[in-house]
This record gives sequence, C-alpha cells and structure tokens, in this order.
Amino acid sequence: MNENLAKGSFCLYHGDLSVAENEKAAKFLIGEVFDDLPIPFVIAGKNPPKWLVSLIESKNTTCLIANPNEDELQDLIAKAHINIVPSFNATGIKIKLINALFNGRFCLANENAVKNTGLEKACIVAYSASDFKTKINELYGQTYQQSDVETRHQLLDEMFNNQANARQMVKWIWPNETLA
Repeated sequence: MNENLAKGSFCLYHGDLSVAENEKAAKFLIGEVFDDLPIPFVIAGKNPPKWLVSLIESKNTTCLIANPNEDELQDLIAKAHINIVPSFNATGIKIKLINALFNGRFCLANENAVKNTGLEKACIVAYSASDFKTKINELYGQTYQQSDVETRHQLLDEMFNNQANARQMVKWIWPNETLA
C-alpha cells in the first residue's frame, strides 16, 4: 500500500518563516483557522521570529518545527493528513504547493495560492477562514484514497512532464526545427 494513503496525524503549514508573507500566513492560520479547532497543527520552517515562537507556544494544539532539514520537511509533508497552503497574493505557482501535491495527502489552499496555476483540480480550495475550518474538519475525517492519488498524478504528470516541457521549449526557441 502506498505510504501516502490512509490518514495522517496532523495538519501542516510550512515555509520560510522569516518571509513576511509566510509570517502573515502562519499568524492567520493560528489566529483565525486553528484558534478553536481540536486538530493537531504543525508549523515548520526556517528562522521563525520570536513573536511567532511565543504565539505557537501559547497554543495547545499547535507546535513548531524550527529549521527542519530537507529530509525532516519531506517526512512532515508525507505524514501530514492535510498540507495547508494559503497565500495572500496570486504570484504564480508556489514551490511549497508543488511539493505538497507531489509528496503529501490532501492539499488545502486558498484561491490566491492556485489562481491561474492549473492546479485548482489537485487542491481543495478555501475562500475564508471559516471555509478553511469547515474543510479541515471534513478532510480530517476522510481517508486519502488511491483514486485521489491517481487524479492528482494525472494532472501533475501533464503539467510537470520534463520531456514534454523540454520539447515545447525547443519548439519555442527553434520553431522550424524537427525533433527526432
């Protein structure tokens, strides 16, 4: 059985916590989404500011993994039941979103995180703090199924196929060339 099937034991938000947008996202999730949810919530990231460490320490169901190495982060993504990816600006595809989709179970994002990325079908999209709460409660009770994996990988394989993307780049650069 695929290790990413079944259920994880927590929700995860990860990012470079010294970046203002990631600080804002963590604060939003702690204060407006997980403020009264009894579900374990893990925040993992580089260089968390002291105010964020103090805020997390004041919460019973939230914990911080500061400065995880790459293996630790990938383990957290794989073990999380829901990877949460909010964004406060629609600036294209987020690497953390791609990582969560390739390596995790359910991925809950807001509209800005998926806008114009083509990844909307691979994520569950929330539109407000209360919508995040509702969807977290729903997803946390569900089992991640093989059909979820297949649907997601079909979409990701189309978008992130290195050979197909390389052929397309060659066509753009040398439009009159024929590929072997």
